[in-house]
Amino acid sequence: MMQHNLKTTSMKNLNRFAIALYAVFLASVAFSQRNATEYPSIELKGADTVIVFKIEQGQKLAQQNEERKKLIKLNDIQNKELIQKDSVIEYQQNVIDNYLLIERAQKVIITEKSKQIAMCDDEKVLIKDELKKQKRYKWTAIISGVTVNIFTIWITQKL
Repeated sequence: MMQHNLKTTSMKNLNRFAIALYAVFLASVAFSQRNATEYPSIELKGADTVIVFKIEQGQKLAQQNEERKKLIKLNDIQNKELIQKDSVIEYQQNVIDNYLLIERAQKVIITEKSKQIAMCDDEKVLIKDELKKQKRYKWTAIISGVTVNIFTIWITQKL
């Protein structure tokens, strides 16, 4: 039983020691972090306000600033390109509109030309018919004149 008491006592002591060690460790970590300076930090030096940060943070800020400047330049270039593209699009739209006006005018001309061709074809048919009539009348007159001449000659010879 004594051994059992010794074991229990030594276990209790060991547990207390482990808890105390753990408490000291947590306290040292907590206090060491509280004493460390957080960066970036703001310090007052007389009438001036100074921002303090680590070298790595400064390098990262410088890199970010350079990237920002590049992006601003790229944005300006893109805006200029967009303006140029918009002006090209507007010019091309005006050219398209002009071609559409020309197309409409040519369609009107084609329609008028088709009407005139139809009128000319109708007039051709009328003129051909008229020529045929005039030829018939001419031949009728010639034949009538020859017949009358022959008849008058025949009558004059009989008398």
